[in-house]
Amino acid sequence: MATNSSRLPGSLDPLLLSNDRPSPGQASSISEVIETLTHDLSNIDARIACLKTEVAQLETTKSTLQHGVERYSSLLSSVRQLPPEIIRVVMLACFDEDDFDQDQVRRLGLVSRQWFQVAVSTPRLWSSYTIDTEGLDKESVASVIHKASTHLSKAASLPLHLRYTVD
Repeated sequence: MATNSSRLPGSLDPLLLSNDRPSPGQASSISEVIETLTHDLSNIDARIACLKTEVAQLETTKSTLQHGVERYSSLLSSVRQLPPEIIRVVMLACFDEDDFDQDQVRRLGLVSRQWFQVAVSTPRLWSSYTIDTEGLDKESVASVIHKASTHLSKAASLPLHLRYTVD
């Protein structure tokens, strides 16, 4: 956007370099220059506001597109290509030989549907359970025992390792 500065009178330039008082004609010209510059500034401010709005809209669109790229790129991640046998090895490597923390085992199944299916179909993950009855009433103990039974039933025919602590 071109400004009207090319229409400004050059005859006022010497006044800018001195401390002389402008004549009435010069004062009138100065007022016109100020009015022209103020008008140009208003136009520039309006254009800047429009551009800021456009930039904000573009930033929003960019963010949406970046989210889409990240989201769909995850579909091609190498972790998704792992066969169940490798996932099973990774899961079993997370635990001591006979000490599988039931909460950690359940968390493995939260990674994805495939990991859940692999975890449920890996009896060794389910062959160990710890029951801690400290501070529990009889009804809560019954619930914990039911959970242990459900957990251990997934161990198939493997030997079971049950730890039971009482207060």
